[in-house]
Amino acid sequence: LRIAGTGPQRDALQRLAKNDPRITLLGQLTDEDLAEEYRSALAVPFVPEDEDLGLITLEAQRCATPVVTCTDSGGVTEFVEDGVNGFVAAPTAAAIGGALQRLASDMSLAAEMGRRGQEGAQTITWDTTIGALLDDTESSDDDARRPRVAALCTYPAFPAHHGGQIRI
Repeated sequence: LRIAGTGPQRDALQRLAKNDPRITLLGQLTDEDLAEEYRSALAVPFVPEDEDLGLITLEAQRCATPVVTCTDSGGVTEFVEDGVNGFVAAPTAAAIGGALQRLASDMSLAAEMGRRGQEGAQTITWDTTIGALLDDTESSDDDARRPRVAALCTYPAFPAHHGGQIRI
């Protein structure tokens, strides 16, 4: 298990992993190094509780790596289709472990799920997102006005220490 990032759980994870040589905390990575970690992984277990979006999911899928997530993971489940491009497991260690074991014991399944995830993730771009947000299906006299878009965030973006803060 290779864990990237420097989020608020780093110290707790370090304590939990200190005696297990199978776990490596990588710290903050460059975008290139992170993409290489995704590409070389069998799968990405991303199991937050009620995540708003889950950029980790899209990053992994763009690198053709299947994602294992949980039924209570929120926005992540909008990108992971159970049995198609990853697994959506019950939020228990046994269920998550079972999904990872299934991928580990069938590398062709993992590769196929990764390919399907990559196919889907390639359709999610800023152009398609902005196009959908600004799609004006009704015409009006106000069409000449410039549309306004507000980007909302539920957490402080400054100072940027990790994850979504850096991306914002």
